[in-house]
Amino acid sequence: MKRSGAWWVKETGNEMLGIRCAIYNGTYGKVFDKYKKAQMPL
Repeated sequence: MKRSGAWWVKETGNEMLGIRCAIYNGTYGKVFDKYKKAQMPL
């Protein structure tokens, strides 16, 4: 998750990692629908 200019806080790091992994493995739509159905903030 290291990128130039990027920084993460401990409390949301795992969630961000999950989203980034979903983008790379092609399951982002499924993951996004899960958050949307649960009405969880991204």
